[in-house]
Amino acid sequence: MNFTQEVMVLGITRYNFTNDNNEEVKGTAVHYYDVAGTNEENRYGVLPSKANLPYESYDSLKGHVYPTRGLATVTLDLQRQKMKVTAFDFSDKK
Repeated sequence: MNFTQEVMVLGITRYNFTNDNNEEVKGTAVHYYDVAGTNEENRYGVLPSKANLPYESYDSLKGHVYPTRGLATVTLDLQRQKMKVTAFDFSDKK
């Protein structure tokens, strides 16, 4: 199950390193916040979050001027009861 939410993307970072198990770890970290804010137990206000996308995502995201608004695609895994941001869209921003 997917849905979108409006977010403010603060910036992106690309990472590529070898962990303690000698495995290559690489990806693109997108730092953002939900513009609607949050009012949950133990969380209130506008709090930054981070989504990890594939390493190759960096190339398509680096051409934007940050911070900028966009839409985040969120995938909901009902079996595991987890939400994960899987994409960002700035189609109206370029």
